[in-house]
Amino acid sequence: MPRWWPALWCLLCCSVVAQQLFTVRLPDGSSVRLPLRAIGGYSAVGLRDLAAVWHGDAHHSFQGELRTPHGRLRTAPLSFFLQWSTAADSGIEQLPVPAQSDGAQLYVPVISLAPALAALWRARAHWVSPTELRLERTATPRLEFPTPRREPPRRIAPLPIPPDSASIPPAPRLPLHHHRRPDSTARTGMLLAAIGNSFRQAPVEIVRIDLRADHDTFQLCFTANGTIVQYQRPEWNQRELIFRIPDVLNAAAPVSHPAVERFHVQRIRDIVVYRIRFAAPIRQCTWRRDGPRTVCLTVLLAGSPLEIARWNLDVIVIDPGHGGEDYGAIGVRGSLEKDITLAVALKLRRLLQRMLPGVRVVLTREDDRFVPLYRRGQLANEARGKLFISLHCNAAPTKPHPARGVETYVLRPGRTAEAIRVAERENAVIALEADPQRYRGLLDEQHILATLAQTAFQRLSDRLAALIQQELVAATGLPDRGVQQAGFYVLVGASMPAVLVEMGFLSNPTEERFLASAAGQLTIARGIAEAIRKYAAEYASLLH
Repeated sequence: MPRWWPALWCLLCCSVVAQQLFTVRLPDGSSVRLPLRAIGGYSAVGLRDLAAVWHGDAHHSFQGELRTPHGRLRTAPLSFFLQWSTAADSGIEQLPVPAQSDGAQLYVPVISLAPALAALWRARAHWVSPTELRLERTATPRLEFPTPRREPPRRIAPLPIPPDSASIPPAPRLPLHHHRRPDSTARTGMLLAAIGNSFRQAPVEIVRIDLRADHDTFQLCFTANGTIVQYQRPEWNQRELIFRIPDVLNAAAPVSHPAVERFHVQRIRDIVVYRIRFAAPIRQCTWRRDGPRTVCLTVLLAGSPLEIARWNLDVIVIDPGHGGEDYGAIGVRGSLEKDITLAVALKLRRLLQRMLPGVRVVLTREDDRFVPLYRRGQLANEARGKLFISLHCNAAPTKPHPARGVETYVLRPGRTAEAIRVAERENAVIALEADPQRYRGLLDEQHILATLAQTAFQRLSDRLAALIQQELVAATGLPDRGVQQAGFYVLVGASMPAVLVEMGFLSNPTEERFLASAAGQLTIARGIAEAIRKYAAEYASLLH
């Protein structure tokens, strides 16, 4: 893309946004009109609105991903990159301004959507006007832009690599103007990253990190979508392992294992740095290649099977929400959330004691008393809990209200107005506490993201939430509102996999009767208990 194109596009943005519609003409002759908004001086389209290009066959997630019959589009809030992938190819587009969220969807500039749409439809993209894009069928999709001649970009030398680094001859690089991945079978990609006034190509991505455990020996395998040209010898100090791979990007999910206390990834200049903190000191580390795309590290911990056994699922903490002077939500017929959560928690404890006889079940309260939110997480940590499940009842802003169903929450920054509303209602109890200021800054998005980046429990929380949602819907027959994310004070302090369950709506008369009945409470407890039983079996397999 020539340098003058974004500037011209920015100048035309005012007229584009004034018209409020962006037209996409599809190869079959049909057209779709999408609403526009301005971000950073550029006209932008929301990913949820963009699903209309596939006439209802696309699925949008609040995590910034659009799944279509032709492939996927993915970005993240405040990210400067848009990734697309099909069955045969994939690529990354650099955005002139970062993607922005309005709480319901992510918006990306239309100037960067054009190459991705062309790739997904295997079509040629042609700009009819700043408000209209036409896709024409072609065997070689590409975006038509005039390409003025210019000198090749100046490269910045990478950091020096120690002489003991494993290395193979570097792979040839393509010229900068190629925006397609040259080898679709290898799925090696190009990422344009701004460095001053020049750009450079990222050669490969680490796409998978596998962790296999055998008592006190762990094998970490880093697999890329292309050749790993070189890597540096791993370093370790006490319990922390540091592994550096130059000239790659990280696209792999973090590893999750009870013996891994912290997994952190950062990119410094041209080098991706992995920092992995284990629960026991590292006695020895060896490394080897497993083909050109995989490097495996074998880590021997100075522990024993007894030391690893301390991660067994032996304590489950159940948190009945609210209590004492904190009534929680009040139903149409006067039912109190604090009474229902305690009743379900007591029934759930009896079921778990029968289903998992070797597990101790701890309640943060066993009677009608007020427990501050921060203290609930402290109680779970003091009990050395391995799971934390907070029970609550939902309520609409007005009652009676037709809203129905169950939903399970994990700790993330809230991405929908409804999730944020639920979190605000549950967090409002801090007004009854002696020192509400202790929570200041705990739910800032950057704080939550930093907390999640340092924990090994994120993926375990996601799995637990999915199982609880699945089993609770199957047991109760209530509508499935899905697994959601939001910032809850009660989840921030628990150093273990933690979820919050909204068991139904007290603002709905039908669900209130179900929630207040002994039969309904037992049904809910059975659904959650079955989910925990399945989680315990999966966890034991992962651990051993």
